[in-house]
Amino acid sequence: MLLLTGAAAVLMSVLGVPLFRLRREQLAVERLEESGARLTSEAARGMIAWAAAKFFGPEAAMHVTKVDLAWQPVDDDLALHLGHLEHLTTLNVNGAAITDRGLARLGGCRSLERLEMHGAPITDAGLDHLATLTALEIVDFSNTKITGTNLGPFLHLPALEVLNLNGTPLTDAAQPVLVRMQHLRWLGVSHTRLSEAARDALAAALPTTAIDD
Repeated sequence: MLLLTGAAAVLMSVLGVPLFRLRREQLAVERLEESGARLTSEAARGMIAWAAAKFFGPEAAMHVTKVDLAWQPVDDDLALHLGHLEHLTTLNVNGAAITDRGLARLGGCRSLERLEMHGAPITDAGLDHLATLTALEIVDFSNTKITGTNLGPFLHLPALEVLNLNGTPLTDAAQPVLVRMQHLRWLGVSHTRLSEAARDALAAALPTTAIDD
């Protein structure tokens, strides 16, 4: 056990919570590396980073910004570690076995801008867990189990520009929400169960959106 006295003890009392978060992130990185993840990191700055390097080693003073776990054996348990990466901006878990439960565990990734989960067994119910991920710009949920009965959470992602729902069992239930997503630059709804009438309605309602149907 690390014993602290004097100035070091004062420093820890002030920076304790931020240091705990950096240490938690360091432990998460170690677990992800064991799982074959390809990581991109950048150096943290400031007093907290200095203290983290001093107490836990130089690796603790790094922030992971990108994780590529495409086609790796990723499940809900590993998603718990992903959720500790507060500075993560890009996450690729295409082909992962992450369910709605695992999607909930990504709630701590509040800096996430790009989320790729092609083929994951997530459903409409899991979309409620996107509430904290308001920085999202690109979402790939192609070939998932989303039917369109609960797309409302996408309306609360103000930065969202690209939404890929290709290859899902998407039905006309999605139309009332999709037609309101005026901010999208690109929308993928090909190989879904949308009717021709719904596709025509999308084209009319989203004239500035490139639609792959």
